[in-house]
Amino acid sequence: MLVAALVVVGVLLLAVLAVLTLRNLRRFSRVRAAVTEDVQDRMGHLKARSAALKVGLARRRHGAVEWPGSVE
Repeated sequence: MLVAALVVVGVLLLAVLAVLTLRNLRRFSRVRAAVTEDVQDRMGHLKARSAALKVGLARRRHGAVEWPGSVE
């Protein structure tokens, strides 16, 4: 009788731990997706800035005419 009660308690404890673990994994997955999206967004901004700097430096190297209205 005692063994059966211990088995039932063990199974219930295992079920509770499984539910809590799955809940935390879902939360982790949502946070990971948000962080990934944020990092990709920042990388896109960085790539755009880098491209703009390359264009600006290339224009300067080749003596290109400045944009109208620019002050230097």
